[in-house]
Amino acid sequence: GLVLDPVQPGGGSQASLWVHNPGDEPTEGLTVTMSALVSADGASLDGTAATCTPSRLDSIAGRGSARLDVRVDVPHDQRPGEYHGLVLVSLAAGEPISIRLQVVGP
Repeated sequence: GLVLDPVQPGGGSQASLWVHNPGDEPTEGLTVTMSALVSADGASLDGTAATCTPSRLDSIAGRGSARLDVRVDVPHDQRPGEYHGLVLVSLAAGEPISIRLQVVGP
């Protein structure tokens, strides 16, 4: 999974991940979706707080890779805690990538 750097409420954290095409043929029209991030006590960061750029990949060459930048912007009033979510790529829909973010108190 992807572990983002800890962040205080009102801040943002970003990291990159790589999507690989294990096949010999290029892929086409890949979409990337992010889930909401939730903590064990039920607090959540909705899906609009987390973004992935690009959110669509036109193609990845056979045996190639593409970089995705994941960013989470934390609202000013967010409760501290450890939040978990998923990045879903249509190329590997059955293999979501877990993400984790620690929101720390001021």
